[in-house]
Amino acid sequence: MKFRIEKNTFTKLLSSVCNVASKKNPNNPTILQNIKIETKDNFLYLTGTDSDTYIKDMCKVVIEEEGKTTVPALLIYDIVKKMEKDTEIECEYSKEENFLFVKGGKSKFKLMCLDADGYPNFEEQQMQIEFKINPKDLVNLIDKTRFSISDDASRYYLNGLFLQTRDDEDGRKLVGVSTDGHKLSVITLNYFNGKDPVNGIIIPKKTLPEIKKILLSSTKEEVIISLSKTKIKIETEDTIIISKLIDADFPDYKKVIPQENNKILNVEKSVLSSTIDRVATIVNEGNKSIKFLLTKNNLNLESNSAENGTATEDLTVNFDYDDKIEMGFNSKFMLDFFTAVESDRIDIYFKDSSSAIIIKGCEEPNNVYILMPIRI
Repeated sequence: MKFRIEKNTFTKLLSSVCNVASKKNPNNPTILQNIKIETKDNFLYLTGTDSDTYIKDMCKVVIEEEGKTTVPALLIYDIVKKMEKDTEIECEYSKEENFLFVKGGKSKFKLMCLDADGYPNFEEQQMQIEFKINPKDLVNLIDKTRFSISDDASRYYLNGLFLQTRDDEDGRKLVGVSTDGHKLSVITLNYFNGKDPVNGIIIPKKTLPEIKKILLSSTKEEVIISLSKTKIKIETEDTIIISKLIDADFPDYKKVIPQENNKILNVEKSVLSSTIDRVATIVNEGNKSIKFLLTKNNLNLESNSAENGTATEDLTVNFDYDDKIEMGFNSKFMLDFFTAVESDRIDIYFKDSSSAIIIKGCEEPNNVYILMPIRI
């Protein structure tokens, strides 16, 4: 194997696949700490995996000899990244010596390799379901749900993004859901290009940044999503990413969505967000609680800290009810929701002083956010 490639292009390719390669760990096979390098049909293919996530990236390069091998992922990435700017890098694999020779400018490296035939290949598994989606739509769905995914390993079934299709009178739609038990995000995409329904899969949280990065690099109008019972595969023009799915049943999120919240607070998102941020300044990181006192067309926000004192602020809002609602919330959780909502104005739906609230962007009626109150 022998090829030549420009340094910046090589660095970009390596950053993608090396990020999923296993770090040094006595429990992981040594070969998973390597990436696979293969040249074939005028293309360079780089593959990295940690046995849960698999990324294969490709680009056209100058190939003098076809072949394949594996090299330590972090080592070759570090070497290439430190090469002089605009350097042309030459890589040559000697099968007899089992070394990869890397040359760039006046720098020369000789890296020990492992046989590529022992490298895992996730692409062999058959996928039963396939559909297409706009990459920007999927990135948007990830951004609007990722913050409410649970990190509690004991509830591993909540440690990912739940996807399923829903059929209604307007056609088939793709729904993304995440929850940590305190907050819930339900995002609906109105367009679904696939003949088979998605009955429910859970994509691990740790895979989502890699999926997002690959989707953002795509220039296609649609990318291909393929599913089996255990894996998800996403294909762009240059990259394939395959991830294991979480083998569990996601809770019935529809039962968590309140049905009797008929008192609506309408407010400008930026105004409420900045007010909450100011009032929460005095509370510490371990206790981000803030009290809401909602009366007719007025919202009083208050926070208390044993170390720092008290903060309070009144805000004029649209709330045309005689009810008095007093409840506490985690201010950080609420600000997370506001970051996800794109609309300038939001509606917050209340039932009483002890029930969960619903948050919706006025221009995003299909997206629903649920926040549980806390005791003050």
